[in-house]
Amino acid sequence: MKRILKFFLLPALAALSLVACQKTHVDRGDGDPDGPANGKVKIMMAASADHSLILKADGTVWGCGSNKYNKFGIEGNVSSLSRYTKIFDDAIFIAVGVEQSVVIKKDYTLWAAGRSHGYLLGKKFEERDGVYWTKIADDVKYVSVGLWASMIIKRDNSLWIAGTNYEGALGMGYDEEETQLQEYTKVDDDVAECSISGFASIYLKKDGTAYVAGENAAGALGLGDFDNVNKFTKITKIRGGVKAVGTSYGTASALILDNPESSLFMAGSQRVGQLGIGNPRIGESMWMWSWSPRAEDDQTGPPRAGGDPDDWPDEICLTPYFRHVRDHVKKVSLGGLHTMILTNKNNLYACGGWERYNYTYALGADGKSHYYPVKVASNVVDVFASASGTTILKEDGSMWAASNWNTYLTGDGRTEANPTPNFERIVLP
Repeated sequence: MKRILKFFLLPALAALSLVACQKTHVDRGDGDPDGPANGKVKIMMAASADHSLILKADGTVWGCGSNKYNKFGIEGNVSSLSRYTKIFDDAIFIAVGVEQSVVIKKDYTLWAAGRSHGYLLGKKFEERDGVYWTKIADDVKYVSVGLWASMIIKRDNSLWIAGTNYEGALGMGYDEEETQLQEYTKVDDDVAECSISGFASIYLKKDGTAYVAGENAAGALGLGDFDNVNKFTKITKIRGGVKAVGTSYGTASALILDNPESSLFMAGSQRVGQLGIGNPRIGESMWMWSWSPRAEDDQTGPPRAGGDPDDWPDEICLTPYFRHVRDHVKKVSLGGLHTMILTNKNNLYACGGWERYNYTYALGADGKSHYYPVKVASNVVDVFASASGTTILKEDGSMWAASNWNTYLTGDGRTEANPTPNFERIVLP
């Protein structure tokens, strides 16, 4: 069984975008379930490890951060933007990839800028002529971008996927990892939401069932084992329907159940606290999947390795089953090594982090790893966690950011990659 956990490659891959898919922020009217009501949108955000986007209520998109590979699609030789700068008009949705910015316009056309590889966003983007914004597809209302593949939901609620099949992330049953879908290929109908991050994919149908595929070395697919899955498989090891899904870079997946408690369940790695279910080293959690007290007669708890999570055995750090985290959750956003949880009362909780590389700063808390969710902010209406930080939108319309190294998130003119351990107000355009 492959047990190499890619999440410990994160520090070496700091430039990567480990982005958890966010539920759509398009305001929907009762008479138009497939699209925005009168083209109106709320402010929303999206961020990678080194660049961020903001979508304002007037449909303008603003970018800040590194412009490597011209991710902002702007003219001229601009290496970075230290303040938020307008890069697109007439948008209703935004997303980011490792080296891409992606926008859905009000006419439901999908556009992207940046670098392409492995037909990540399909043939039109791979073979484009210019280096600026390129139209990719029509009739699209939702998009999620991973490392080597992307997923879109069209206005008829059909799900489509394109890219390269690393770790089986395409979910189409291909055995070869190098298999590519150069054109967007239909996966399913009646889909409500999707998420692809790293080499794992998950989507939610309107009937409340969820399907997963791809990398499973940490058990993040929640299927009860650690085997990669190359064909979308229904999650059955939960009770009841699902109303929201999310995944991070091969380490964790999340479900919000469609029950009166609005319960959050997560599966995958708890090595640095991403699941929020206790400290595996000192035995504070109840999810150890293979440890038995009979293994050592004189042992009263799970193995107590050193303080470095690298040294902790997989047997006490991984759970291939979805475990209950907390109730009354309306949104969960997964970064590379941390999880942000927004409750129905607009309180924001955080768990995870990795002290060795200051990934704890992305929690916006106290610079420590947390194995249970801790409250970090109030009056929050939206949250976006990326590989290197967290951005939040508060009730008063202000936006705030915390980051382990990328001060580009604040848009206040700073260009040095210093940590922002506490939430700092973003300078909005």
